[in-house]
Amino acid sequence: NISGSYFAQAREYMPEVGKFISEDIILGRNTTPKTLNRYSYCWSNPIRYIDLNGKDPITPQQAQDMAWDFLEEQIQKSLKEKENEIDSTQNDINETINKTIAAGAQMAKDAEIAAKNWINDTIQTATDFVDDAMQTMTDYIMDTTNDNVHKIKNVLSGYDFTLSAGVNGSFTPSCWQFDGMLGISIDTNGNIGIQTAYGSGITIGTPSAAILGYFSITNAPDIEKLKEDGSNFGGSIIYGKNAYGVDLAFLGDINNIEYFGLTLSKGIGFGKGWEMHGEMSYTWDCHINLFDLWDSFYKDYYRNCCEAVK
Repeated sequence: NISGSYFAQAREYMPEVGKFISEDIILGRNTTPKTLNRYSYCWSNPIRYIDLNGKDPITPQQAQDMAWDFLEEQIQKSLKEKENEIDSTQNDINETINKTIAAGAQMAKDAEIAAKNWINDTIQTATDFVDDAMQTMTDYIMDTTNDNVHKIKNVLSGYDFTLSAGVNGSFTPSCWQFDGMLGISIDTNGNIGIQTAYGSGITIGTPSAAILGYFSITNAPDIEKLKEDGSNFGGSIIYGKNAYGVDLAFLGDINNIEYFGLTLSKGIGFGKGWEMHGEMSYTWDCHINLFDLWDSFYKDYYRNCCEAVK
């Protein structure tokens, strides 16, 4: 400064006299007399010692060591700061990578869920479409069938006849014939049933037996009229092993004939020759009405469809 002294950190130094202008803040040590002079510079030996802070002299080697220690400390501090900076940067990079991986995994998971939902929705849409198409087709078939059934019913209502087919067995041991039959009958009102009958009567001709398949048509309006009493007049012939027969059928009590029909038969014969017969018969049946059955099925179908929609 302008006074000619130098600021030596802790106090001012006067180079002209080689001393400090104020006492050292560090007291001297009685064991080392040269330290007791608190104004001296470097213990009056500036060639051997140096004073860096105006407190306690040190040797140049000590100063050099201090400088190297300080430099090493600063380098270590700088390296530590750089290491921390690198660690922080690495942590940021790792965090960014982890977030990116997590975001990618979440995107992949979301994409998988979206794909599954799309597939399920597509399958459900296709299933609904097929179900609707099948339902529409089924409805069309049911409605068309219903229309045709009622058309057939209306056409047949203008006619009165029955058709029967089945198996008949006959046995003619002498002048008396025994018959039994089992078959299916249907009429123009839509009735269909299983009928069984037996008959017996007088016959002329050779003894024989036969198992025949028969077909019969009558002018009765329904198969109910085929039940109970009836009478048949006809004949049969056995040629080789084949048997042929024809009968006229009269329905009702012998005193009250209401309807009549024709029966043709063919089958296997046992014996030879021919026969002619007249016999009484009795018929039972068990039947249902096909038109009523269809109407019930048709109504149940639409009832179930309505309940399914609800």
